[in-house]
Amino acid sequence: MADYLITGATGWIGRNLVDRLLDRDDARLWLLVRPSTVTREAEQLEAWRRRGDVRVLEGDIVEPSLGLSAAAARDVAFDHVLHLAAGFALRPEGDELEQMNVGGTRALVAWLRDRGFLGVLHYVSSIAVAGDHPGTLGEDELELGQTLHHPYHRSKYEAELLVRSLEDMRWRIYRPSSVVGDSSSGYMIRADGSYFMFGMVRRLSARLPAWFPLVNPRAGALNMVPVDYVAAAIDAIAHAPGWDGRGFNIVDPSPLSSSEAFNVLAERAGGPRMRWTLRSRRRRQAKRRRGGPIGALRDRLLGAVGVPVAAWKAMNLDVTFSTDNVETALAGTGIRCPPQRDYLPRLWDYWALHLDPAR
Repeated sequence: MADYLITGATGWIGRNLVDRLLDRDDARLWLLVRPSTVTREAEQLEAWRRRGDVRVLEGDIVEPSLGLSAAAARDVAFDHVLHLAAGFALRPEGDELEQMNVGGTRALVAWLRDRGFLGVLHYVSSIAVAGDHPGTLGEDELELGQTLHHPYHRSKYEAELLVRSLEDMRWRIYRPSSVVGDSSSGYMIRADGSYFMFGMVRRLSARLPAWFPLVNPRAGALNMVPVDYVAAAIDAIAHAPGWDGRGFNIVDPSPLSSSEAFNVLAERAGGPRMRWTLRSRRRRQAKRRRGGPIGALRDRLLGAVGVPVAAWKAMNLDVTFSTDNVETALAGTGIRCPPQRDYLPRLWDYWALHLDPAR
């Protein structure tokens, strides 16, 4: 048997990854789950138990020793530890993201060291570590002089830096971009991240005729990836030999521009399309955090189309991501990121039926 410890198993990426790992005949899964989550996700946990050998460890990533007793899984030699547990909030309170994302990673590493861990630590980071970097972020790069304006960006950066500094532990790092629903069914459990664009399309479609020309205020691409691709890529790369100490940008290598993605959704919604895009990136970037009358007007316009100001400020559409490691590691597997034009209509249909706050 191969033993896997998984944090964040009931999260969006986590539950899709667990489903894939359970397809492996030799997998024994140990899920670190908060006691409150054990109660809330009892049905899902039982469904996994019916499919394979699944053990639940009731603990908490931010607690000393993960909130586990000294005897918990003491004799288990984990082959793989998949660390997906993370916190995210557009308006975090205090240092909650620091405690969860950095403190939780540090606590996990200390717990593994105490056990003499010899397997591979698989850390799921985020493209948020790019901060405001305006160029290309390589898969084995991190420190590029970027500014990290949002607490989430800083916490993921610091956690990844911690993992990259480990000299006594084997590790691999995965950076998904904005993770959306399943590319085949459109199924999704929440509407945040890239889904703010969906609300914008809905509101503009309700207020303006389809022929009305819109101007896209920001050039660049809002990189998104469907969860089925993310889970499949992590599963495959985690089991591919020879990739310890490397990073992987789990992104769309050929994303649509923000206006192209908007227009695919607008066509589905029967709403107006974006006809022009403002191209002055540097000037726009300087203005987007500006206060005063211009900032107030911007905030009112964003609110009118359903986009949180904090989300607008946190987005970096000027960064691109290399995918050389991902493409090499996945060569011959048949796993590839599906084109956005193919799955965006499915995401829209599911969102409109199940997740649209105005439905």
